[in-house]
Amino acid sequence: MKFRFTAGLAVFPILTVVSLFIFTQPPLDAYSGLQTPLLYLFGVLSLASLAGAFDLPVIPGLLRGLAVSMFVYTYPTYPPYDPSRLHFQTGLAVLIFGSVLAKEASQTPRKFDLLVRGVGLFVAFLGLSQLLKDMGAPPWLSSIFFYLGFAPLVVYSLGFGEALLGGDYIEKRAKGLIIAFVLIALYVGGRDYLRELFPEIAFLIDLALFVAVSVVVLLIVGRYFMGSDLEPFLLGEWEKHEARVKIVKDEALREAKNAIDEFVVRKNKLPLIAYLSYYGSRAYGSPDALMEVIKPLVEYEGTSYSSLTPGWLVKKYERQDMERRIRIVEEIIGRLRG
Repeated sequence: MKFRFTAGLAVFPILTVVSLFIFTQPPLDAYSGLQTPLLYLFGVLSLASLAGAFDLPVIPGLLRGLAVSMFVYTYPTYPPYDPSRLHFQTGLAVLIFGSVLAKEASQTPRKFDLLVRGVGLFVAFLGLSQLLKDMGAPPWLSSIFFYLGFAPLVVYSLGFGEALLGGDYIEKRAKGLIIAFVLIALYVGGRDYLRELFPEIAFLIDLALFVAVSVVVLLIVGRYFMGSDLEPFLLGEWEKHEARVKIVKDEALREAKNAIDEFVVRKNKLPLIAYLSYYGSRAYGSPDALMEVIKPLVEYEGTSYSSLTPGWLVKKYERQDMERRIRIVEEIIGRLRG
């Protein structure tokens, strides 16, 4: 296991030792309440630096988040440290750690990242709920955020279970499912409160909320269930495109066919970049000249659209985007041939 020395390996242990003794000496002994939070902060950051020195995955990031969370959690709740007297420490600490856990999920092994992300988001919502409660927010508001946390937990847990069985149906639609569950939860939770607040227009509030939530949920369902699997659609469009017919008939491009298909249909430009870099170097003596030719391919970015975009509109955007990728391929082929 490779070891890499970092400044944190020296700085944080020193700060830990300093924190252990400095608050026992006047005049800093008046602030001795900060000793425990700082010991947790610098002590755990020392462990994070050690884990980072061995280039361990995930653990350094989690330890850094834990260090900040423990500092906040143990921060004194009395003046002069907390003049607000809001006792925000517990909720904020849990919120921070949950956010870090969700963020670090992308660094965990495939499949397990779904479970870690779901747990992290649930913990973050739990912390936000507690924070709102501690700061005097209405009980219904903190309760809503608590129950909202179950949406990502349930969806990503189901996605994790499906991934273990070799599927990815839920994973591909996780974002839309979570938004749909959140909207339904907000509707159920906020409906009664608004009816009590405005009893004279309770029926109109009910109707407006129901219509709004229904429209948004239907858009999400349409986006993620009817128009989400775009590869067969794009493959069908590409197979009958005149540009592909020319490429298939062109013997010189026979070896590039798979790389071109990968880019045009799946937006994966790396195989085509690798192919053009290898074979294009024979035609261009200068790497800069070759880079100028393939620059449109290197700089290509797909069109982004909202989660609420209807499936039919997504297909329209994707068809237009595919045409743009085809033009890039045709332009590069034309320039390579001079």
